[in-house]
Amino acid sequence: MAVSIASGLVDTADPTANELKIDMREKIAMLDPDVSQFSTMLMKLPQERAKSFKVEWMNDQLLPQVSALSASATSVATSIDTTADEGSYFKAGDILRIADTGEPIRVVASSASALSVVRAIDGSTAASAASGAKLIRVGGSNEQGATAPTAVITKRVAEYNYTQIIRNPYRFTETANATGWYGGPLLAKERKKKATEHKAEIENMLFFGARSYSAGTNNPRHTAGGLLHYVTSESDTDTLDETELQTFFRHGLEFGSSKKVFFCAPLVAQVISSFLEEDIRAKSGETLYGVQVDHVISGITGQRIPVIVKKEWKRYGESAGQYGTYGVLVDMESVQLAPLRDTALLGNRQANDADEQMAEFISEISLKVENPTAHRWLVDVTGAA
Repeated sequence: MAVSIASGLVDTADPTANELKIDMREKIAMLDPDVSQFSTMLMKLPQERAKSFKVEWMNDQLLPQVSALSASATSVATSIDTTADEGSYFKAGDILRIADTGEPIRVVASSASALSVVRAIDGSTAASAASGAKLIRVGGSNEQGATAPTAVITKRVAEYNYTQIIRNPYRFTETANATGWYGGPLLAKERKKKATEHKAEIENMLFFGARSYSAGTNNPRHTAGGLLHYVTSESDTDTLDETELQTFFRHGLEFGSSKKVFFCAPLVAQVISSFLEEDIRAKSGETLYGVQVDHVISGITGQRIPVIVKKEWKRYGESAGQYGTYGVLVDMESVQLAPLRDTALLGNRQANDADEQMAEFISEISLKVENPTAHRWLVDVTGAA
C-alpha cells in the first residue's frame, strides 16, 4: 500500500481527522434550567402525607348571604323564585334587601328554590324586580319570647384526588460507563438532567394534571388532577386591558387568604408590563428600556401579589385556548402537596444479569386543592388591548 504524502505547506485539512484535538468545553450547556417554582414553594410549606393512592379532604364555607331572583317578581308578589337550590339559604324571620330596588322584605317561609315573603316592611311602596336581581340577607329577626328559629347550616363537601406515580429512568451499558466522555461520567451527567426533568413533570402535573383512575393493562393506573381540574376559569375573550386584569383580581381575591401568588405565561407578563409603558419615558442618554413587573397591586384590596413567570408555558402555544395564554392566581394557604412516596433516586434498577447500570427518579404524589373558589384561572390572553 502506497504511503500518503503531503508536499509543500501543510494546513489543518492535511492531517487525518483523528490527529486533531477538539476544543470541547467540559461543561455542557443546558437549554432548560429548573423552572419548577410552584412545586418548590409547596415543598417548603407544611405537608400532610397521603395515606392511600386516593387522597380525600373536606371543604366547608360560611352560610351564603346572597342569592338572586330566578324569575321577575311583580310589586304584589308574595312568593318569589330564587336561584335553584338557594332558597334554603334563608329561614323564616330573615330580613332581605332586593338590591336592584332597595326594597326590604321579610321571609315567612322558605323552600329549595322559592321564598314566601312580606313586602316593603318599612312602609315603603313595593316595586317590581327583574329576574337576576340580587337578594341580600341583612340578618335574622325574632319576636319577643319566641323559641329558637330554624337552624340552617352548610354541609361540608367531600373532595378527592389520586396520587400519580412519576418515574424518570436512565440507563447505560457498562462499556459506555467505562468510556471517557466530555463533561464527565455519563451517569453523573444524566442524573442531574433527570432530576430537573422529574421536577418539571411534577410542576406540570400540579398545574395541568388530569384526575383519573383506570384498571390499566396489568395493574391500576391513577393520575392526579392539577389546579386546572379544580379551579374556575375566567376567560379574556380577545385582548387584556387594565380594567379586565383588575376585575380578574377582584374576583380572585374575594375568597381565601391574603397569601396569593400569580403564576403566568410570558405573554401574560408581557401584557401586564405594557400597561406601564405609557407612563415610562426614557431620558436622553439612558440605555435601559422596558419595564419588569414582579408584583401586581390590587386596586381593590391593595394587596401586593407576587408575579412568577412560567417561561416554559410559551412553548404550549399562544393562541386562544392554549396554555401560553394562561395565568393562575393561587392561594398558597389553600393548596397542599400530598406525597405518598417522597421523591427518591433509586440505583441498580437493571436486571441481575444485564451488562448495564440503570437508575431512576420516582415520586408518588398528589395535590390537595382546598376551597377552589380561593383560586382562579385567567385564560385566553392573546395580547394587550
